[in-house]
Amino acid sequence: MIYYLEVSKEKVFIIGEQSFNNFWTDQGWDLLTFINDKYSKQLETLKIKDSTNRKYTVIEFFKMIDDLKIIV
Repeated sequence: MIYYLEVSKEKVFIIGEQSFNNFWTDQGWDLLTFINDKYSKQLETLKIKDSTNRKYTVIEFFKMIDDLKIIV
């Protein structure tokens, strides 16, 4: 499953892909973690969706990948 960070309708970044209990990060991961570290109040405005178009909050997304091994 691939996950996307939608900053605006024109700017969508791939956060990464879940496969075999791993989460393989992409450039959207760097952006998401940067915003989380520096501009945490902006997290509520971000939209995350998966390749089936299901939408998640940032908190839901982090909880979902919590048990996965993050591969940077």
